[in-house]
Amino acid sequence: MERKAVLRQEQDENYVSLTKIAQAQSEDSPGYVIQSWLRSGNTLAFLNLWEKENNPDYSEAGYMELLEKKKAASFTLTPKLWIDRTKAIGIFSKQGKSGGTFAHPLIACEFASWLTPEFKMLLLKLSLNRGKLN
Repeated sequence: MERKAVLRQEQDENYVSLTKIAQAQSEDSPGYVIQSWLRSGNTLAFLNLWEKENNPDYSEAGYMELLEKKKAASFTLTPKLWIDRTKAIGIFSKQGKSGGTFAHPLIACEFASWLTPEFKMLLLKLSLNRGKLN
C-alpha cells in the first residue's frame, strides 16, 4: 500500500474530531471555534513544531506565508487553508455526513486545553503525577 494511503487510513482510525470537541462549546458553529483557535500565534507555532517533527513533506515556507497574512485583521485561517499551504498531515478535514476537522491526538489535546481550562489542568496534573510514578 502506498505511503499516502497508509497515512490516510491511520488518520481516519486514530485522529480525534475537533469538530465534536468544539460542539461542546458551540453547538451551532464549531467551525468558528476551530478558526478562532487557528488565529492564535501559539497554536500556529505548536502546529509548526508538530509538523516539522512528523511530516517530511511539510512546507515551512507555507507556514511563514500564513503568519504574514495573519497580520491582516480580515484574514481568516481555516483548517483547509492550513493543510493546503503547509502540506500538513496533523489535521485533516472531511466533507459529508461524518465529516469535520480531525487531528492527531497530541494536536487534539492542545485544542482541548485551549478550549477548556479544566482539561488543561487535568492534563498537567496527569503529566506531573506520571513523572512522580517513574
